[in-house]
Amino acid sequence: MNNVVPLTAKSQATYPEHLKEIGARINGLIKQYDDCRLHLAVELAQAKAVCKKAGVIFKSWVKEELRLSYPEAARLAKIGAADDPVKAIVDLRNNTKKSVKLRRDKNKSALRSALFTDARESYIDHLKQRNKHERIAEIYRLLDEINLSVMDFVKVLRLRK
Repeated sequence: MNNVVPLTAKSQATYPEHLKEIGARINGLIKQYDDCRLHLAVELAQAKAVCKKAGVIFKSWVKEELRLSYPEAARLAKIGAADDPVKAIVDLRNNTKKSVKLRRDKNKSALRSALFTDARESYIDHLKQRNKHERIAEIYRLLDEINLSVMDFVKVLRLRK
């Protein structure tokens, strides 16, 4: 593990040559994946149209015939049916990024809110405890002034009941 290169902007030029080759292959596969996804979207849109004409339920056909979940098939069919499927895929990605960011921000906000609520309640408890300790200290001070022990004070309290 002595050959580990940190992932920083400065070190990109020092990546081993075989790592650059792997990156190029991965980028090629990503391009193929995008092309296949686009082609799949167009094919699914056509299949959905044929199902509609033939009176076949698209959802049933997808579940029986394809190795693809219906929600994914429906999403891709919608993309394939768009006027510009490439733009529809880009929009889908952008919307996904936005929704993920919103969800993460919402979770951070909820966490901050929970932490703030806990801190506020903890502070209120601290104030109550501090007030309690101050009252006890005041009682001890008063007892000391009248020269009465705590035990005698407790006895007096018991007698009052």
